[in-house]
Amino acid sequence: MYLEHLLPAKLAALADPRSFLLRLAHPTLVSFGLLANLASLRRRGLLGTIDAVIDVGANSGQFAFMASRVWPHVPVHSFEPDPDVCAQLEATCTRFRIAGTRHALALADADGTRVFHRQRDSVQSSLLARTDADAVGTFEVATRRLDTLVPHPVDAQRALLKIDVQGAELDVLLGATGMLDRVHAVIVEVSFVRSYAGGADALAVARWLTTHGVRLFDLLDTLRLDAAQGAGLKEADLLFVRA
Repeated sequence: MYLEHLLPAKLAALADPRSFLLRLAHPTLVSFGLLANLASLRRRGLLGTIDAVIDVGANSGQFAFMASRVWPHVPVHSFEPDPDVCAQLEATCTRFRIAGTRHALALADADGTRVFHRQRDSVQSSLLARTDADAVGTFEVATRRLDTLVPHPVDAQRALLKIDVQGAELDVLLGATGMLDRVHAVIVEVSFVRSYAGGADALAVARWLTTHGVRLFDLLDTLRLDAAQGAGLKEADLLFVRA
């Protein structure tokens, strides 16, 4: 059960003290809600048999770090198109000895190049332009379909695919149809508020995944609008598991 509305935020540490301590020690790398829910899923045996993590939209290694704490012996294969941020990702993985590979490219629905929109806050950068802000720079990045990268560098049979690409989720999925049968679970950040030109909404992403054999299983973390905007859901990390 997701307890966001029932458990006061100040008591959240009681649910998972280890995740809370990791949040205190590494505040730029850890989202407490996401890490605590991943750790709970692992303890309950629901995500205990994955053999690789595919981290799409890795930024500076936040998810790679959290995944390495939940599954310490599972390689994390990370994809981050911004070369400056990818250098930070490499530094994070080296510092914390995170097994796996790092790739300075964007996963999409076709091999080639596309314009990348860099935002002041790098976690908001995307292949799509924001509708409510200007990019601080644009440049071309290499794009690859995940299918064309298989079996190397991602050679797995029960992978966890994580996607956080600011509106370009369907592009990533369309480039991964050939290997979805080797994906046991998908964690995807979806938006309930249209912030990127041509970006996919949450329902479109959920419908696509459902029709391709993975069902919505859990809500892992949320970002809400502030009170002045209505306080409803803005974004959420959704977990889909193969049916």
